[in-house]
Formats: sequence, C-alpha cells, structure tokens
Amino acid sequence: MEGNWLWGPFIACVVYSLYAIDKRLEKIIDLLFDIKQGYRD
Repeated sequence: MEGNWLWGPFIACVVYSLYAIDKRLEKIIDLLFDIKQGYRD
C-alpha cells in the first residue's frame, strides 16, 4: 500500500487539531459558565 506512511502524520495532525479545539472549547465553556454565574449574583 503506497502512501501508507502518510497516515501517521495525518492522524497525528487530526488528533492534535481535535485536542487544540477541545482545549479552546473548554475555555469558551468556562467563560460562558462564568457569565451565567455573574448574571445570577
């Protein structure tokens, strides 16, 4: 199977992107939660 060596870097790139997006989403969710808490006070 030619081009099989491409899957390693490709999968690593996808996993890294998902991880980076997940971290960003975490921050956004924390921010939204803080805003909700702020409105309640």
